[in-house]
Amino acid sequence: MTVSSRSGKLWSAKRPTWALNRWCLESGEFPRRIDDGSSQHLDQTVEDFHRRLYFSSLDAATTCLSSRFQHSAFSLARNVETVFLEVINSGNVPPLRDILAHYGDDIDEARLSLHLSMLADLCRSANPPVIVTDISGVVQLFTDNEVWSHMLPQVVKLLRLYLTLPVTSCTAERSFSSLRRLKTFLRSTSSQPRLNHIALLHTHRDSSIDLEDICNNFIIKNEVRQKTFSTFPKPTQ
Repeated sequence: MTVSSRSGKLWSAKRPTWALNRWCLESGEFPRRIDDGSSQHLDQTVEDFHRRLYFSSLDAATTCLSSRFQHSAFSLARNVETVFLEVINSGNVPPLRDILAHYGDDIDEARLSLHLSMLADLCRSANPPVIVTDISGVVQLFTDNEVWSHMLPQVVKLLRLYLTLPVTSCTAERSFSSLRRLKTFLRSTSSQPRLNHIALLHTHRDSSIDLEDICNNFIIKNEVRQKTFSTFPKPTQ
């Protein structure tokens, strides 16, 4: 490209003010950034102003709520909760197509259908029959009946997946923000599992931890530790 052609393109891309004015006068057209456009709408009365402000606020709130609660995570959570409530209250096992499509190999379709049928039979045979209204009632049901947790592992797995479903990304974003305080130059050679454990401890630092229980679990997992260390006595009820 020659200097003249380059300078010509540069001049056409950024014209001086006098050249722009001359072009507007000759062509009779004005650039959109210079044209004022249509006149601004003016409210005739105070009621018109407040009515326009009210409808614009209502539209904004409706749009935000729709985009918030039409997320796929909410749809999945609603499907899982509907499955539990329908199985326990009515004894029917609804279709599991959407749930299985989302979790894939994490859930065994045949075993989950069988365990849901067994859960329905257990709830119907109970005296009085079990009735739940929300997912917290399902959690309390398995908490009160620990034997059911061992009998229905696929149902328990689905319940755990539901309870760990991130409805928002706030928790994940806060945990990522803490990495700048955790992954320092002193921990530059930390492995990924160790970094995950440190991040979990930092995120849940307000949770109460039983150090004696942790030590006991650490000791009983190895035969050499059992011969070397003694476990802490369990507190009496």
